[in-house]
Amino acid sequence: MTNYLKLPFQCYMVSAENAGQFLVAGSKVSPFDGILAFALCTAGTLELTKQDVHYTLNQCDTMFILPTETAVMQHISPDFSCLAVVAGYDFYIETVDGILDIPTQIALSQHPFLTLTQQQYQMIVPLMLSLYDRIATDDRSGLSTYQHRLLRKLIISMASTIAYELIHIFVSNMCDATAPSRVARLDQVVQRYIALVFQHFAEHREISFYANQMHLSAHYLSTLVKQRTGVNASAWVRDRVIGEAKRMLDNTTLSVKQIAARLNFPNQSFFGRYFKQHVGLSPAQYRSSATSKSAAATNGSKQ
Repeated sequence: MTNYLKLPFQCYMVSAENAGQFLVAGSKVSPFDGILAFALCTAGTLELTKQDVHYTLNQCDTMFILPTETAVMQHISPDFSCLAVVAGYDFYIETVDGILDIPTQIALSQHPFLTLTQQQYQMIVPLMLSLYDRIATDDRSGLSTYQHRLLRKLIISMASTIAYELIHIFVSNMCDATAPSRVARLDQVVQRYIALVFQHFAEHREISFYANQMHLSAHYLSTLVKQRTGVNASAWVRDRVIGEAKRMLDNTTLSVKQIAARLNFPNQSFFGRYFKQHVGLSPAQYRSSATSKSAAATNGSKQ
């Protein structure tokens, strides 16, 4: 589907028949670089492992897949179908800005799976189908500038409505201990930092760069990020770099040297030391291990 409207998201109807376009090497959910993916199962069963946790999606089950995450397919039933939306990280930040505090966002990212009630399911499915149909019908060229702007805002508002409904459902499902508090201005600063990391991690791994972009001192930014997220500011960058390195090692045929270049390491040796320091394996060892696990998962799904 050509994105003439340049929307910050795309909507898909996925089935067992067309799932190949979302798979890598027949066994892995294709990652969407820098993209947040959401799926709602409407029929059948999908079994997958994400971040070493096994999930089984049946009708009414929902799941988020965060940028750099790769979900390994274990089994897909012939009658499987789902509705999926993939959105740019900037769209996510704009949606949650002023609505969710940082602790709640972290809690949501740590609990990406939820089974909707029948009432919730019957509310969300028509909204997602309407969004899909509207994009399929109206995402075309030949529009006047006025029509283009109006239609783009209309479709984005439809997606925002779905996002707010889902946020409401997920937050309502959380226990009182993790219920969101009033969104502080400092949380907005941290959100800005995380968004910048997702945009520039491949070129900049030093906290001073992000501090300069935000007109803050590196010490203040580091302290604030640690206070609000419980994670060091440098760890946010490191995890994004390692996550992207794993994604390319898992899902591409790029050489280690090419991956090092794409992540702006001075050379392959430096990248190898950096990767092994944080993963415990060299890039080549990691790729070999991941390939073995993928083959085992594929063979298991065929039995």
